[in-house]
This record gives sequence, C-alpha cells and structure tokens, in this order.
Amino acid sequence: MINNLQNSPFHLDDVDSSAQTCIRAQPRHTAAAIRSSLGDVLDLSTGGARILTNAVPRSPVDVEFFAMNKSVTVRASIAWTRHTGSGFQTEIGLVFKKLTRTQRDTIESLSRGNMHRALL
Repeated sequence: MINNLQNSPFHLDDVDSSAQTCIRAQPRHTAAAIRSSLGDVLDLSTGGARILTNAVPRSPVDVEFFAMNKSVTVRASIAWTRHTGSGFQTEIGLVFKKLTRTQRDTIESLSRGNMHRALL
C-alpha cells in the first residue's frame, strides 16, 4: 500500500531527527554520486532508498542503482510518496525485498564509496 504523505496527518518533517535514527533498521547514507533507473538517489541503505523521480512506478518495482563501475538491480516496494514543492517531481521511499548477499554487499559498497567521495 502506498501512503501519500501530502494527504496524511503524519509528515516526516514533523518527526524529531533523533527519533528517525532510532527507528531505522539500517544506516542511511546520502547518495550524491549514486544514480538509479527511477531518478536521483537521495538516501540509500540495505533496507531501502529515497529517490526523487518524475513518475511514480507501480509497486513492486525492479530498480537499478549505479555509481562509477558498480551496479545492482533489486526488487522494492514503494512505502511512501511525497510531492515536492515544484509539483513536477515526487520523492518516493522504497523498501527492498529479499536481498541476496551479493545485492546487499553491492549496496553497502555503493554507500561506502559514496560516503568516502563526499568526505574528500
């Protein structure tokens, strides 16, 4: 089920950032250098991703993540959507389904590599 946060009384902006950290099962990494087949990757972890997209796909969806010389395709469900202020793009929250060890390792490698580049 897709939750449209724009019409919901619950908004991510209303949640204390320390509370968000406490409920995350996986560490989240900003993803400036990581791209996806759906759009710009804003956050990525082995649990899911936050993507800025022009079109919301049907769930579940196969999505490819890539950076530099690495890529991985995973199956994901759309957990939530949020329209941006511009009205032309939508943020979507994805939850990954049954990652293999290879998929998990590649996502961790993409995240670590991106975090290293962001620190340089």
